[in-house]
Amino acid sequence: MKTSKFASVFACVALLAAQAAPAGSLPFTNAATSSALTKDNLADFLRSVGHDPSPRGNGDFWISAPLFGKTQSIGVGPSKDSTRLWVYVQIATLPNLNGIPADTLSRMLLANYQYGPEHFSIEMCEKCNADSRYIVWFNESLENRGITPASFRAAVDSLVNNLTKSVDVWDQKNWKR
Repeated sequence: MKTSKFASVFACVALLAAQAAPAGSLPFTNAATSSALTKDNLADFLRSVGHDPSPRGNGDFWISAPLFGKTQSIGVGPSKDSTRLWVYVQIATLPNLNGIPADTLSRMLLANYQYGPEHFSIEMCEKCNADSRYIVWFNESLENRGITPASFRAAVDSLVNNLTKSVDVWDQKNWKR
């Protein structure tokens, strides 16, 4: 009996569609679906994993984590299109970029390669006062799909761990002026 190529392909697709996804597997969905953390559900997720989030604005929240024997605020928020979840720590605020020695900027770029996906960035804050016009951040970006309490904890732990390892780069006491 001969079958057409179309019938063979159709039979394979029907067999694949009939199989249920294995337990615990992540669905292949767009990050904008309900599996993504958004400004509407992020606070509830953060509470469910043991944090007490406080609003930062624009759908982002501050949480706390231990760092160097004290409590450090860590920002958490979805990207504008909800495809990424950002986890970040503010390192410094400066009135101008002249406050960061060229050697420190070079070391931050090298650290980005070493500690990636975590990375340093500098934001120009238009709304900030003149003394804190530029903000230095240490960031991590996660794919915002199927984030579990365990994967979120691993991301925060990785951020804190790499921030600790890179203290000689970002601590202003070490900046050669």
